[in-house]
Amino acid sequence: SIELCVNFLKSSGDALEKLNQNLTQEIYEKMREILHEGTIDRKSQYLIESLFAIRKSNYKNFPSIIKELDIIDED
Repeated sequence: SIELCVNFLKSSGDALEKLNQNLTQEIYEKMREILHEGTIDRKSQYLIESLFAIRKSNYKNFPSIIKELDIIDED
Protein backbone atom coordinates (compact mmCIF):
# COMPACT_ATOMS: atom_id res chain seq x y z
CA SER A 1 0.00 0.00 0.00
CA ILE A 2 1.03 3.59 -0.50
CA GLU A 3 0.65 4.34 3.19
CA LEU A 4 3.00 1.51 4.14
CA CYS A 5 5.56 2.60 1.56
CA VAL A 6 5.44 6.22 2.71
CA ASN A 7 5.86 5.23 6.37
CA PHE A 8 8.78 2.97 5.48
CA LEU A 9 10.49 5.74 3.50
CA LYS A 10 9.93 8.22 6.32
CA SER A 11 11.70 5.98 8.80
CA SER A 12 14.46 4.64 6.56
CA GLY A 13 14.73 7.15 3.71
CA ASP A 14 17.72 8.93 5.18
CA ALA A 15 19.69 5.69 5.45
CA LEU A 16 18.59 4.56 1.99
CA GLU A 17 19.75 7.86 0.47
CA LYS A 18 23.18 7.33 2.02
CA LEU A 19 23.45 3.66 1.01
CA ASN A 20 22.19 3.77 -2.58
CA GLN A 21 21.09 7.10 -3.95
CA ASN A 22 20.27 5.73 -7.42
CA LEU A 23 17.88 3.12 -6.06
CA THR A 24 16.23 5.68 -3.81
CA GLN A 25 15.81 8.00 -6.80
CA GLU A 26 14.04 5.22 -8.69
CA ILE A 27 11.67 4.64 -5.79
CA TYR A 28 10.80 8.33 -5.68
CA GLU A 29 10.34 8.45 -9.45
CA LYS A 30 7.83 5.61 -9.18
CA MET A 31 6.01 7.51 -6.41
CA ARG A 32 5.97 10.59 -8.66
CA GLU A 33 4.48 8.51 -11.51
CA ILE A 34 1.76 7.20 -9.22
CA LEU A 35 1.01 10.74 -8.09
CA HIS A 36 0.78 12.08 -11.64
CA GLU A 37 -1.45 9.26 -12.87
CA GLY A 38 -4.21 10.73 -10.73
CA THR A 39 -5.88 7.38 -10.10
CA ILE A 40 -5.28 7.30 -6.34
CA ASP A 41 -7.43 8.78 -3.61
CA ARG A 42 -6.79 12.13 -1.93
CA LYS A 43 -5.28 10.61 1.20
CA SER A 44 -2.65 8.76 -0.83
CA GLN A 45 -1.89 11.90 -2.83
CA TYR A 46 -1.40 13.83 0.40
CA LEU A 47 0.87 11.11 1.81
CA ILE A 48 3.10 11.11 -1.28
CA GLU A 49 3.26 14.91 -1.33
CA SER A 50 4.21 14.99 2.35
CA LEU A 51 6.90 12.38 1.66
CA PHE A 52 8.42 14.59 -1.03
CA ALA A 53 8.43 17.51 1.42
CA ILE A 54 10.20 15.36 4.01
CA ARG A 55 12.80 14.33 1.44
CA LYS A 56 13.29 17.94 0.39
CA SER A 57 14.08 18.82 4.02
CA ASN A 58 16.66 15.99 4.05
CA TYR A 59 14.62 13.98 6.56
CA LYS A 60 15.20 16.66 9.20
CA ASN A 61 12.58 15.31 11.60
CA PHE A 62 13.08 11.66 10.58
CA PRO A 63 16.65 10.58 11.39
CA SER A 64 17.68 7.11 10.27
CA ILE A 65 19.45 6.37 13.56
CA ILE A 66 18.03 7.74 16.77
CA LYS A 67 20.97 8.52 19.04
CA GLU A 68 19.13 7.39 22.16
CA LEU A 69 18.65 3.94 20.63
CA ASP A 70 22.25 3.52 19.47
CA ILE A 71 23.45 1.58 22.52
CA ILE A 72 26.18 -0.57 20.94
CA ASP A 73 29.70 0.60 21.62
CA GLU A 74 31.70 0.86 18.38
CA ASP A 75 34.81 -0.51 20.10
